[in-house]
Amino acid sequence: MRESLKRLVNKLYPGVYPRNDFDILHLSSGAYNQEKDGDAHDWLDKEYSYLAGEYGSPKKLDDEVRKAMTLSSEQVIGVRLIY
Repeated sequence: MRESLKRLVNKLYPGVYPRNDFDILHLSSGAYNQEKDGDAHDWLDKEYSYLAGEYGSPKKLDDEVRKAMTLSSEQVIGVRLIY
């Protein structure tokens, strides 16, 4: 999952380097807009602070990010692909 999302982030935002799993997961959503949001890392720091408050603590947010990053592609899309 992590490697797939990292490739997506590289395609969406060339030159933006995620520092951790939160950055990878959040940037992969496509929500970041450089023109509107400015520096990616500043934006990610603000988003992290906000979401940590919503989850109740940074640890709870980190735990949720960790869980999300360990999901398989099948779990994320909810479909088993047949090749």
